Amino acid sequence: MKITKEIKDLCQKRAEELELEFKEVVFVRESGMSILRVIVDKKGKLTTDDCSDLSMLISDDLDMLDIEIDNYYLEVTSPGIERKLEFSELNEVLGSYVFVKLYRKIQGEKEFYGDLVSYKDDLVTLKINFSGRFKNVEFEKKDIALIRLAIKF
Repeated sequence: MKITKEIKDLCQKRAEELELEFKEVVFVRESGMSILRVIVDKKGKLTTDDCSDLSMLISDDLDMLDIEIDNYYLEVTSPGIERKLEFSELNEVLGSYVFVKLYRKIQGEKEFYGDLVSYKDDLVTLKINFSGRFKNVEFEKKDIALIRLAIKF
């Protein structure tokens, strides 16, 4: 199933009505099941009630559309605890523990974990633990392939 602009717009509109931040809608096949996955977030904390409310709204609307596939599951979910971050939201998550993957190696490494110290002038600064010694390391935005939240163990 191809996600049409109509489906995306519908999901985004309904999410905004509930003051949720629409992230994306994707169609996936997992374990032989077809899943229409709507990913949303919320300032503060996204609850299961938020997801349930949005699911009911979207479900009713989708029933009125001519969906190309008969059997699919609608799943409304959060981006997850280790979600990918957009550069535009980095200043909102300062202090968070993050994972950065680079396009090319720096000091022999392409992957780094650390606390997000700052993001300004296209520079991302992480406080990284190098064998018990903490050091601030700057990465240029153009060198970053991926930045996401991470869990500190």
